[in-house]
Amino acid sequence: MVFALAPIQILTGLAMAPALAARFPKLSRALGGHQAARSVHFLCLLAFIVFFLVHVSMVIAHGFGAGMARIVLGGEGRSHSIAVIVGLCGIASVIALNVLATRASLHAPLPTKRLLEIGIDPLLRLLFHHWSSRQDHGLISRYARVNGRPPKNEEYTRLLAAGFEDWRLRIDGLVEHPLSLSLSELRAMPHSSQSTLHVCIQGWSYFATWTGVPISFLLMQVRPTPSARYLVFHSLDEKWERPGHGHYYEVIDVETACRPQVILADEMNGEPLAVEHGAPLRLRVEHQLGYKMAKWIHRIELVEDFRGIGGGRGGWRDDVLDYHLSDAGI
Repeated sequence: MVFALAPIQILTGLAMAPALAARFPKLSRALGGHQAARSVHFLCLLAFIVFFLVHVSMVIAHGFGAGMARIVLGGEGRSHSIAVIVGLCGIASVIALNVLATRASLHAPLPTKRLLEIGIDPLLRLLFHHWSSRQDHGLISRYARVNGRPPKNEEYTRLLAAGFEDWRLRIDGLVEHPLSLSLSELRAMPHSSQSTLHVCIQGWSYFATWTGVPISFLLMQVRPTPSARYLVFHSLDEKWERPGHGHYYEVIDVETACRPQVILADEMNGEPLAVEHGAPLRLRVEHQLGYKMAKWIHRIELVEDFRGIGGGRGGWRDDVLDYHLSDAGI
């Protein structure tokens, strides 16, 4: 329990984090990869449950009163009745606390999330925020599962029908030289390719090779002003499945945008990006979870603060589904 099961749980938990798997891809593969880590982690959870049930059963079988006296009061010769009462009250308190915390988080998810962020966010930024992806798997999965559905609005339908000839990528906001680029102009810029593992927050994953323009190169062209701290990726995805919730967008900070393997991809596995995977352009941030990699992008806005955009939480899923930047493995 202490020297085997607990360390395995810690290692497999870390192996599932996109930031760690991207930073140390060989270690991740040595542990069997993302899915193997998930499976072992789940099996270890079952082992903990079995141990708990067996342990409690043995305490009861060997004398519940005497066992509780040893656990609670430190000796079998102490009052069994007091030990049982104190022990059961402790167990009831733990159960009640879990029930109350669960109901509170479901009733008020945003305040609960903000409360948890006080302790979690600084630690995550200290441990993981400076990490970059170093992936080069050389693998392509036979099936790349798609999350989300392509836009249905008139603008995207028209652009798709014309082969995106009229599509433009605008880069503006807090920059010295705003740009408006066609797809052919983007494809003429320096490109890089990367074979990486795409990890969805819902649990599934796949390998693919992505090719596109490094965002660091684009930032050199537009020259962000000193006050620019974040990049907002605006999408043509109007989220028609959830009317009234606005267009999909995502936010990353300038430091993250300048890292290797943070690109605007226009190719996937050597082919032009398919519609279901975000054509004509999608963001790739390989050390974060898949939902951060916005598809169907048409504008990048540099801002000092994203709290005035959308719901002010740094992304469409953060606004609508109460996701948080820490979920992305930052």
